Amino acid sequence: MIQHRNRLCDCRALLRRLMLSLPATDSLFDLLQIGAYRSTVNGQQVRTNLALARLNGYDNEAEAMAAMHDLSRWYVDPARRDEFVAQLRAVGYVTHFVSEVYQHKTGKRIWVTETAHVIRDSQGEILMLEGTVEDITDRLRKERLVRASERRFRALTERAHAATAVVDVQGKILYASASVFPLFGVTPEALVGRNLFDTMHADDLAEHRAELYSVTQRQNTGRESVARHRHSDGSYRFIASIANDCTDDAALGGIVVNWRDVTERMQDQARLKYLAETDALTGLSNRAHFQHLCEARLTAGAGASRRFAMLFIDLNRFKLVNDAHGHTVGDAVLREVAQRLRATVQPEDTLARLGGDEFGLLMPAITDAMCDAKAARLLATFDDPLLILNMRFELGASIGIALYPDDAHSFNELLAHADLAMFAAKNKVASSAARFVPQLADKARHQMMVATDLRLAVERGELFAVYQPIVDMRTNEWRGVEALARWQHPMRGTVMPEEFIPAAEEQGLIGPVGRTIATLAIRQGAAWSRQFSAPLRVTINVSAHQLRETDFLAFIASELTGHGLPASRLFVELTESVLVDADSVSVNTVNGLRALGVRIVLDDIGAGYSSLAYLKRLRIDLVKLDRSFVQGVPDRRVDVAIIRALSTLASSLGIHVVAEGIETAEQAEFLMSEGLVYGQGFLFARPMSASAVETQLTAGAAQISPEWTGLR
Repeated sequence: MIQHRNRLCDCRALLRRLMLSLPATDSLFDLLQIGAYRSTVNGQQVRTNLALARLNGYDNEAEAMAAMHDLSRWYVDPARRDEFVAQLRAVGYVTHFVSEVYQHKTGKRIWVTETAHVIRDSQGEILMLEGTVEDITDRLRKERLVRASERRFRALTERAHAATAVVDVQGKILYASASVFPLFGVTPEALVGRNLFDTMHADDLAEHRAELYSVTQRQNTGRESVARHRHSDGSYRFIASIANDCTDDAALGGIVVNWRDVTERMQDQARLKYLAETDALTGLSNRAHFQHLCEARLTAGAGASRRFAMLFIDLNRFKLVNDAHGHTVGDAVLREVAQRLRATVQPEDTLARLGGDEFGLLMPAITDAMCDAKAARLLATFDDPLLILNMRFELGASIGIALYPDDAHSFNELLAHADLAMFAAKNKVASSAARFVPQLADKARHQMMVATDLRLAVERGELFAVYQPIVDMRTNEWRGVEALARWQHPMRGTVMPEEFIPAAEEQGLIGPVGRTIATLAIRQGAAWSRQFSAPLRVTINVSAHQLRETDFLAFIASELTGHGLPASRLFVELTESVLVDADSVSVNTVNGLRALGVRIVLDDIGAGYSSLAYLKRLRIDLVKLDRSFVQGVPDRRVDVAIIRALSTLASSLGIHVVAEGIETAEQAEFLMSEGLVYGQGFLFARPMSASAVETQLTAGAAQISPEWTGLR
């Protein structure tokens, strides 16, 4: 006991000497932001600063000093204190010594790091220890979380279907997961150290270098991008990537890139894009893609180098092929035509099928001559007949040309103007091209205005019929009358058919107009049949559109029955061009009319079409010699020869001929000398109203001849 008291007295004396040896004011010690202390080697506290007091749960230094006597009991594992002191004795200092300790006041466990050194007296004996203490509990917790996250990251990346890599800002691969093998055909170890751009397709490099830079600038917010990467087998795979900048994350220290193979998806998208942009029959661009590419050119801007042309190509006589041989042959023809047209285009051109037998072409048009040369090459593709399924087809085409910016500034306007030019070309010769001119648009606008008024005219009953006699030139007796359409416009007066019939055909009004005139003529013919004992035949003109109306035959039958006109007294007049373009529906309609007893008249024979086969096939009753031949006789030898040939042909077939447009007695005499009997023209009578017809017949100024003889 006495010995223990002596040792205690010695310790207290030592502490008093240590305290007295310290400066009265130790400002640096007190101002430290981390815990600081001075103690004996055995752990007896000599001095502590405010930071260390607070680390142990006390409010001030005095409170801590009063409570904390022995630092050796501070450690959760006492062995750590022994290890700490041993290092100090051995080398005189310890740095970053990490231990788990008790927070003195609360007993809560915390982690600290200590750095300390010994202070020796003049004899080299350890006088005391001086050190710092820092609470690293939060830091260790965060580090553990990071390590756990890292373990999870690796576990996920190694097991994930998507491949993961960490790259630096230059694209150098720092880490690659096992899932990269199916994408690139190489092991992760083989990728690490390489640059992610090494396997990328050259065409994708610029875009994706910029993409990586945007990631480093925090401008990319998880946006997915797709690039082609070369596989070890030499093929290219479409690889989608999402990159996130994690360079500030100590655990990752780079840009995390997630890769996945989207080759199949991109191939599917390519197939869908092809289907959306391509005409399935011909393999050309379709109308929607044609419009898209045209609008892209329009968006590119003005300037001579941006000038381009749209060519609208419409096949001639294709409808006959389709109707006569069916869609299988028609489709084969369109495919062959597409192949021929494709052979004429340049890489900078765009060729498309717009629908049906219509094609479109976009081409640079620095000069007008370039357009003309291109149109000529396109038309030349039809010089040789098409051989399809052992059949020979001779088609032609009509081409309309419209230019940007000369003629239009939008796709719809370009297409409309090229379409107008195409119709102008179609009206010139069999196969030709025409440039758009403003007059075509003026004409179209005029037709639109006429059509608008014409719709109202049908509703208001403004259409009426006049009648021109067909006479026996030998006796001047009337064989019948032809009903001709007129329009009594409320503002413009009487409008002639050549002004409104084209508009009616273009705007789809020829059906209502034709039916109105047919009803008027049949009703009037029935009235004349009751009024006059001799039969007066009435001729009506029927368009191609009307022949294709499925109920037209029923309409005529109903009108004949309703008004009481015998079918044999109605003549239906068709132009030669109508029969050339006739489809199966039209032919059936003509045969149905013939079955009713209606007589069929072929107008404008010899005007430039080859329809002689229809004279037999459709059992034509009458043909009308085109006025263009009549006007040249007897002086023009070519016209004389044609009239003789046609007259001989018709006579051999038992078909009557009516010569149109006779204006002089000399013409009539020549025609009669060639064996022609029937005529129509101003020489005999101008078109007149129904009342004028009645007046002439009642007054005896005109006579009705008996029935036609020899009609089949």
